[in-house]
Amino acid sequence: MAKRDEEAIRRNELRLRGILENSRDWIWEMNLEGWHTYSNHQIEAILGFTREEFQEIDFFGLLHPEDAPGVKERLALLIEGKRGWVSWVVRCRHKDGSYRYLESSASPVLDPRGELIGFQGVDRDITERRNAEERWRRSEKLEAIGQLAGGIAHDFNNLLTVILANSALLKEKLAPLPVEPEVHDRVQEIELAGERATQLTRQLLAFGRRAVVKSQPLDFNGVVENLQRILLRLIGEHIALEVCLAHADLIVDAAVSQMEQLIMNLALNARDAMPSGGRMAITTTAVVLDQEETASIGLSPGPYICLTVADTGKGMDQEIRSRIFEPFFTTKRMGEGTGLGLSTSFGIVRQAGGQIVVESREGEGSTFKVYLPRIEGMPAPAPGESEPGTTHAREVVVLVCEDDEAVRSVMASALSSAGYSVLVAATPDRALELHEQSREPIELVVTDVVMPGMSGLELGRRLARRSPGIKVLLVSGYPQEVLERQGAMEGDFELLEKPFRPQDLLARVQGLISRGRA
Repeated sequence: MAKRDEEAIRRNELRLRGILENSRDWIWEMNLEGWHTYSNHQIEAILGFTREEFQEIDFFGLLHPEDAPGVKERLALLIEGKRGWVSWVVRCRHKDGSYRYLESSASPVLDPRGELIGFQGVDRDITERRNAEERWRRSEKLEAIGQLAGGIAHDFNNLLTVILANSALLKEKLAPLPVEPEVHDRVQEIELAGERATQLTRQLLAFGRRAVVKSQPLDFNGVVENLQRILLRLIGEHIALEVCLAHADLIVDAAVSQMEQLIMNLALNARDAMPSGGRMAITTTAVVLDQEETASIGLSPGPYICLTVADTGKGMDQEIRSRIFEPFFTTKRMGEGTGLGLSTSFGIVRQAGGQIVVESREGEGSTFKVYLPRIEGMPAPAPGESEPGTTHAREVVVLVCEDDEAVRSVMASALSSAGYSVLVAATPDRALELHEQSREPIELVVTDVVMPGMSGLELGRRLARRSPGIKVLLVSGYPQEVLERQGAMEGDFELLEKPFRPQDLLARVQGLISRGRA
């Protein structure tokens, strides 16, 4: 009987040991002073220490300074007998110096007399889950800011259209007049300020993934190669630039201008992180990401190109890393930057269907990895567009429909100055009335996209049904997603983005009319 009992006890011990050692969680015991008396083998997988090493380490010394007080408070509840068990989420330092998020639960350990002698518990590594949640929260935050950027674009671009158009018209009027040079300089300053504001708006829209862009298959390596000479001038002689491009064809579906802006922004950010000099490495590779790899960065499995921009600069702590893609967030001093470079890069990458990942530690440099979907093949070169033929403006009637009075005025003024016969409407309904009443055929309508009552797209369709062959030029300061809902990115109608200058408007009008008469 005794032997059978001993055998049963031995089997139970083996069973329990197997459960403890095969668990994916860290199971432990700790005395009242915070020293661990037992850990299963998972301690090494989770925190990097062997069991023997961990028995010589003060557990509380590994806790993040912000989290240690909370753990001690919960253990105090066990000591005071107020709780049968407690739980917490804590950041614990790994052997390599990084912090891991642990989800813990603990209960008291009593001796045969019922005296408290320590604690026992189970910890689960939830670092990846917390990081994924943080990425999701950050993505939601950035998405909200992007929506705000898109929401202000329309009114802001209307104002910029008025500023740029009026300054250009004023400069043209002043050119032949005997006015003081200072007057010309003042007008020039207004125009330059408007252009700078235009770039600011476009950066905000790129951040919000709402810029209107025309993508096309392009050779990404070719984009990098074309920028090398410019990059060398910009980063300065105090920084060594290394460029290593993949031998494989790296074809992406994107806008050339945006890819150039992306590379430039990342390179300039790396330069600014090395004020005393260092090394910058730009590399491209072809990768195929599997389900596990893409799940951690929010992409779908498949072929990608990977652009890596690494520097040996000052690096970033966790707080700065969590905010670097926010617009207007910058660690630079006042006047040294707008804080839009990385946020713009983020928007460009997301709009192209990719993801941007940053790896950095304070004092150890930074590495930015950009993943963009890789496609096969290159398009045939587009045939050159013939030069617009000349037209006699006096023969052309143009209908302008715009609900913003100031924008409507500058468009009508620019077209009238060029010799076109202009009809002006503040609403689509009025535009339809003018079309019916016009004694001369209207060859072209210039209309805002989003207006009360009827969209510019619908107005264009109605006029096209009434007068087959009429040309339609849509203008808008709204972001791309709004235009897509209106259908402005489809069909044969052309689109002119606000803000624009009179010469931009006239060039598009001239081109449309010339092609219509060809």
